[in-house]
Amino acid sequence: EKSPSKGILYFDDLSYTAELAPTELVSIDLDAKPFGAIYWGSDAAEAPALVARNLSAAERVEANLDLKVTGPQGRLLLEQPLKLSLAPGVSQRLPLTMPVDFEGLAAVTARVQIGDDSRETITSFARLAHPADMALNPASFFGACTHFGQHKGDLPRSFDLLSKAGIKWLRDEIPWGVCETTKGEFAVPEWYDQYMREAVKHGVTPFILFDYGNRFYDEGLSPASAEAQEAFGKYCFGLVSHFKDLCKHWEVYNEPNISFWKPKPDPEAYSRLLKIAYEAAKKADPSCTVVGVCTAGTDLRYIEEVLKRGGMDYMDALSIHPYRYPRSPEDSNFIAEVTRAHELMARYGGGNKKLWLTEIGWPTQKDPRGVTEEVSGNYLIRMNVQALSLPFVERVIWYDFQNDGFDEKYNEHNFGLIRWQSFTPKQNYIAAKMLTEHLTNATFKRRLLPADEKDRRYCYEFEKDGKPVLVAWCAGQAGTLSVKLGTPTANLTWADARRETRTLVNETLTLAL
Repeated sequence: EKSPSKGILYFDDLSYTAELAPTELVSIDLDAKPFGAIYWGSDAAEAPALVARNLSAAERVEANLDLKVTGPQGRLLLEQPLKLSLAPGVSQRLPLTMPVDFEGLAAVTARVQIGDDSRETITSFARLAHPADMALNPASFFGACTHFGQHKGDLPRSFDLLSKAGIKWLRDEIPWGVCETTKGEFAVPEWYDQYMREAVKHGVTPFILFDYGNRFYDEGLSPASAEAQEAFGKYCFGLVSHFKDLCKHWEVYNEPNISFWKPKPDPEAYSRLLKIAYEAAKKADPSCTVVGVCTAGTDLRYIEEVLKRGGMDYMDALSIHPYRYPRSPEDSNFIAEVTRAHELMARYGGGNKKLWLTEIGWPTQKDPRGVTEEVSGNYLIRMNVQALSLPFVERVIWYDFQNDGFDEKYNEHNFGLIRWQSFTPKQNYIAAKMLTEHLTNATFKRRLLPADEKDRRYCYEFEKDGKPVLVAWCAGQAGTLSVKLGTPTANLTWADARRETRTLVNETLTLAL
């Protein structure tokens, strides 16, 4: 039971008897692999399965089970009736035989019926052709936020799923408050060492925040006094010194332009802290990268207040969080917005420095500000492609990798690419894998269609391994793209992982968008 104030109340020696509906005696769960419900390739050993369990310690259960599995575009993959006869406490494994050509997200519906009582369980898994290379790739463009700093996530499963999707950066935190628990003494708890080592081991480059206050300084508010900022600098120095062999990229604070800076935003105090943190980090590791400002939204007014105070001299890159959900990247003028941020940097001498988008995402909560998983995945691709076309954008970090809870109507519980605790994939995880598969280490060449507001078609050309890669979509109503490729065939991939090799007419691809 939740207590009236906070936390959880735990009871010892407590027994409780409830009258359960017959079908509640049977649980149906995905028999997930150790590293989550994603199966790579078509190997039989990777076949997914469900597990039916009799939860009763005394009664045998006889039940009818109807299984239905659907894939992208509603494709029926499996429909099968089964009879279950489970002794008390017994489990039965139910393999799901998929078509060999299936790739993408599979939605599983299991309907249990006992007498007149019936119940449905819905879950998902994915099959993808092949995982991304598990090696570190610090040059990669793509990343995601994790919450290991808040003791969320799972080692090493989270990093395995992250890296195999080609998401080669993580953004997380190691707060000041956990490193200085006795005033004047610095120490990193083992948990943070552990998750940093696991990230690198699994081919994920850490990007870590210096953040928040400490109860020993300024009454636990954001560090604004000289004493608090000096102590914050020592924390930055200690953290970089401790992790300089594992981590080379650091960000100074999180969204100081809103309520994360307490008691209220103060660009003058933040500017002083930025200088102190930058100098401390560079003293500990001159080769590290320090990213600054980190505004919620693209807050040009706040950014300029920092730059007026010389802030451009105390960061190697500037970061923003250009959220715009539920609007699309095109309808919200994504390119124009991030371009204005870099133009402001240039006015203050930072034109040669890069812009990092260290949080952006489209959550899938069920309210007017949420989008569907499919739309979230489409916007993920479209936003990243447009960002890749801008020479001054160096990194994009999706917020975030894993849902933070079960509440389907709360945005903070629905930003992820995988679900909370079950580690089952969402449709936007599939889209992220398709994006990284085709555009990791690719070079932007040009936008094939003119930047015409009346033309809602978009087509960007990249080059990878000496071959052209086109990414195309239509914002708004459907459209048609026709482009002469000069080849007899073209390999097509959709955001939901459908693939097709198409024979071309006159070496020209005509594609409905």
